[in-house]
Amino acid sequence: MTKQYWVDDFFIDLSRNQITQKGQPQILAPKALAVLTYLAENKGQVVSHDALLNHVWQDTVVSPNTLQRSIAQLRKALGDDGKVQTFIKTHAKKGYSLESNVKWAKDPKPTNINSASNNDGLNSSINPKTPSPIFKLTFGLIGFIFLTWIGYRYFYSESPELLTFDTIRSLTATDDKEFDANYTPDGQYIVFNRYLDKQCVNKLWAKNIKTQQEFQLTKDWGAYGAHSFSEDGKELVFLATEACSEPVTQRNCYDLVSLDFDQALASPQNPKLILRCQNSDVKKPIWLNSGDIALLQKTSDRWKLISYSNSDNESTDLYKLKEGTVIDYTYSSQDDLIAVTSILNDDQQYIDLLTSDGRLLSSNQIAMTDDIPQFRLIHPTFNPLNKQLIFSTGRQLFNLSYEGQVTKISLPFVDRMAQPVFHPNGESMLMLKGPYDSDIVLLTLDQITNQTSFNPTELYPSFQRTNLSDGFAKFQPNGNLIAFRSERSGDQQIWVSDRVDSRPLTQLPIDTSIAGLDWAADGKSLLVNANNVLTQVFLDAQQKTYPLVH
Repeated sequence: MTKQYWVDDFFIDLSRNQITQKGQPQILAPKALAVLTYLAENKGQVVSHDALLNHVWQDTVVSPNTLQRSIAQLRKALGDDGKVQTFIKTHAKKGYSLESNVKWAKDPKPTNINSASNNDGLNSSINPKTPSPIFKLTFGLIGFIFLTWIGYRYFYSESPELLTFDTIRSLTATDDKEFDANYTPDGQYIVFNRYLDKQCVNKLWAKNIKTQQEFQLTKDWGAYGAHSFSEDGKELVFLATEACSEPVTQRNCYDLVSLDFDQALASPQNPKLILRCQNSDVKKPIWLNSGDIALLQKTSDRWKLISYSNSDNESTDLYKLKEGTVIDYTYSSQDDLIAVTSILNDDQQYIDLLTSDGRLLSSNQIAMTDDIPQFRLIHPTFNPLNKQLIFSTGRQLFNLSYEGQVTKISLPFVDRMAQPVFHPNGESMLMLKGPYDSDIVLLTLDQITNQTSFNPTELYPSFQRTNLSDGFAKFQPNGNLIAFRSERSGDQQIWVSDRVDSRPLTQLPIDTSIAGLDWAADGKSLLVNANNVLTQVFLDAQQKTYPLVH
C-alpha cells in the first residue's frame, strides 16, 4: 500500500506520520493515522468499532476509549467539528465513516465518495472477527504510583525526529508510593524512592529490569531526595533532609550523602555523609562527568546553579542570574551538557545550554503553546537521541528544542505521567503513573489533645476519602463550609463541602497546578493561586482574575 495520500486538501504522509495542509505539517500518532488510513481505504462506508480495533491494534490489549481518542486526534488535526462531523462521521453503535474525497499517490485522479456504490462486497473486507480483549486499568488498592516502561521508535524526517509510544507496562505494584526513578548508567537497574504509606519517610530501592528482582538499598527510613549516579555507576548521591536541632537559617538541614551501589545491592547500607548544608536551601544534586556535583542553591530568594568539588571541599557558581531565577536544570552525561530553565524579570521562561564548567552556549526564550498555561514552569530532561529535551505538564508531554520551540507529543494514555527519564540506549523511558493520594483529616481539639500515640490509620480518619489527591483545606470564616483542592474530577479544582456533600467551584484547564488558596474575610469568596495566577472564586462559581506584573 502507498505511504502517501490526500483527504481533500490534507496530504497524509505515513512515512513521516504527518498531516500537512497549506504547507503546515502536524505530527500524529501512528495508530491514529492507521485508523484514518483504514477509513480512507473504505471511504464512504461504515467501519465498525470491532473492525478498526482488529485492524489497527491486532493482538494488542488496549483500553476501551483508545479508538475514541484516536478519532478525536484525527478530528482535531483535520479541523473537524465533533458535532458537524465534516470528515469523520460517527454512526451510533455502529462505527465510523470517512465522508471526504480520497486520492492515493498512485491514483490518476481523486475518487469521489458518491461512487462508493460501485464497491460491492466492500463490507466483506472488514474483518468481523471477535474483538480483541480490551483491558480496563483499575487501581485496586489506594495510593499506587506506578513506574511505567515506555517503548518508542524514531522515524526520519526533515523536522525533529518523532517520539511515538509502542508499549506501556507497569514496573512496580505495591501499597506504597514510588518517586524519583532513574536508570543506572549501564541500564540494567532502575533506582527509585519508595515511601511508607501515610508517612513522610522513604527508602531507596533498586529493581533489576531483566529479572524483576527488587533490592532495598538504604538500611533505615529517612527523608531522601532524588538521586544521581556517578559516571562509572559505582556510587549514587542524594540529599537527606532532617529537622535542624541547632539554630540555622532555614527550617531543615540538608545533608549531601552518597551510597556505594554494589555494596547496597548485597545488603542495605547507611548513606555516607559528604557535606552538611545548614546555611542555605539546596536541591537536585547531579553527578557530573568531571566528578563534581551540581546542585541548585537558594540565596536571597533566588536559585542559582553551583558545582561542589568533593576533593577540594568547596563550591563555585556555575550559573547565576542578576535579574531572574533558575527554575530547574538537567544534565546529559552523554554530551556533557547542562540545560537550565529560568524565568527573568520580563516574566518569560528561557532555556539555556551550558558546558559542565558553566560556559554559556546559547540562551533562547521558550515559545509557550496554547496547551500550556502561561506561567506554568518548565522542568525538562534530555532526550538522548534527537538533541532535544522533553517535559511533562501532567497528562500532556512536550518536546523542547534547544532553540526554545515547543511541540506537543501525541500520547496513548490519559492518566497522569510525570518525571520522564530515558534509558541510556534511548529505546525506552521511565515515567511515574497515577495521581498522588493524599487525604484531608478533620479532628476536634479534644481528639488532638487526648491522643496518646501516633497511629495515622486509626486516629486520623480521612475527610471524605478518595484515592486521589486532596489538600489545602480551609475553614470558611463565620460559616460551615470547608474549601479544599481536589483531583477527584480528574484535574486539580477547588471544591467546597458542608461536611455532608461536596461540590466543585471551578473548571480550570487540564494540568492546572493549584499552589494555595484562602478565604476572604467575609467568607463569600476564595483567593486561589492557579498556575501562578491569582484568581478570586465566588461561591456561585464566578471568577475574577488579578493580572499582576509578575
